Amino acid sequence: MSDFLEELETFFENFHSNKMEKEEEQIQKLERYVEKREYEKKMHDIEKSEEAFGKYEMNDPFEK
Repeated sequence: MSDFLEELETFFENFHSNKMEKEEEQIQKLERYVEKREYEKKMHDIEKSEEAFGKYEMNDPFEK
C-alpha cells in the first residue's frame, strides 16, 4: 500500500509540475505576443508620423 501511495504522490507532483510548466509557457507566449503588438504599433505610429511630416514639408506655408 505504501508503494501505491508513493506512486500516487509522484503522479500528482508530476501532474502539477507539468501543469505549471504549461501555464508558464502560455504566459511567455502571451508576453511575446504583447511585445510584438506593441512594437508593431510603435512602427505604425512612426510611419504615420513620417507620412504626416512629409505632407507638411510638401505643403509648408513658410517655404523659403
